[in-house]
Amino acid sequence: MTGNTGTHSETAAFGDYDNDGLVDVYITNSGGDDLRDFLYRNTGNNGFVKINTAVLNENTASRSANWADYDNDGDLDLFVTRESQHINNLFRNNGNGGFVKVNNDPATSEVLSSITASWGDVNNDGLLDLFVGNSGNFAPENNRLFINNGNGGFTVAPQGAINTDGGCSFGSAFADYDNDGDLDLFVANGFCSGTINNFLYQNDGAGVFTRDLTGLPNYATPCSYGVAWGDLNEDGFQDLVIANCKRNSAAAQPNHSVFLNNDNGNNWLKIKLIGVNSNQAAIGAQIRVKATINGQPVTQLRDISAQSGYCGQNSLTAHFGFGATTQIDSIEIRWPSGLQQLLGNTAVNQTITVVEGQASGVNNPVNNALKLQVAPNPISDTLNWTLVNDKPIRQGRFELIDAQGKVVRSKGAMQVDAGSHGFQFSTAHLPNGVYSLRLISDIGVSEAVKVIK
Repeated sequence: MTGNTGTHSETAAFGDYDNDGLVDVYITNSGGDDLRDFLYRNTGNNGFVKINTAVLNENTASRSANWADYDNDGDLDLFVTRESQHINNLFRNNGNGGFVKVNNDPATSEVLSSITASWGDVNNDGLLDLFVGNSGNFAPENNRLFINNGNGGFTVAPQGAINTDGGCSFGSAFADYDNDGDLDLFVANGFCSGTINNFLYQNDGAGVFTRDLTGLPNYATPCSYGVAWGDLNEDGFQDLVIANCKRNSAAAQPNHSVFLNNDNGNNWLKIKLIGVNSNQAAIGAQIRVKATINGQPVTQLRDISAQSGYCGQNSLTAHFGFGATTQIDSIEIRWPSGLQQLLGNTAVNQTITVVEGQASGVNNPVNNALKLQVAPNPISDTLNWTLVNDKPIRQGRFELIDAQGKVVRSKGAMQVDAGSHGFQFSTAHLPNGVYSLRLISDIGVSEAVKVIK
């Protein structure tokens, strides 16, 4: 694998964008004769081939690249931060090996100098939200938190200090460091004028963040760059590692920082995934864990990512906090291959390993009150079906699954009141065969309905 000569490459992000079980790589460039980034597809024979596409051809300096399925359609999309006062880019995967550039969205409209980005579901609504960290030339710029609105776009978070605190931000990563059931955020600042302080933000559970000024023994830094969360001492609480840097060539090389998390007594669960048909590291997988926390049903989402911020990667073991809750209702794993696995009641305060497709311990918590009806059946180019539900659904996703267990069509981010509701898929591109349709929701899973084309 070779790139263009005369480039200054900043970072590389792995992700299986074509869902063939092999991780591909996207490389950003911030200097040199050619500022265009590189996308390489894994050929499966210990090699990569460069993919030339007019969409991924921006000729502006870029820093961070982050893969994530932000629209919950089963394939990885790509967000790229652009520095030097350029707008950032969001490339939506169209599912056939190509991308569509998302324009006229708040996340791709502001003219700032962006360095880092991190994906995370900050309000536990089943949608990945987006943090973007900015830095001028040794001058602070405000950062941005964008809330996923579920229709392919974002809105700027209306509350919280993240959007007003400023900073020369280079690294970022989400983690539930206090194990209370929501994602918090650490932002590393560097290459700035005056005193530099890193930011630790605590989530109130609704996606509103405030600065935690006492959680760390020291926030001041000579200059910080990358950051990563992980449970270093295997006590169920995520620890923090910060890569520190020289602010200028005359400065002394600082030591890096490692902060061990103090146990506050809250409960937790760690999940390690091993891919079989998907890539072995399960990069691109999504895990949804449902439990009752403080008397309220909460579904937490984690995605397995090969880059959690600029120059940083969290542990690939997914980490969930539950406060005082001692029992988990269900675990849903969506693999990059399209396979879904559902686990029932699970005890907290343990690390579990799930192998893709392994039958042991996997079950489908079916809610018989959810009824799906398909008519006509057999189908032709359109699948029409009706859902009957006796309770409101606030998080739901329909899936059409082929005979090999792969999700070939999905409709996510669904919210409906109790009653009868009609839906449809286009199935013109699908080959003739036998499929199954099901609904996965916050009130249970429907019985699968056989669909014939």
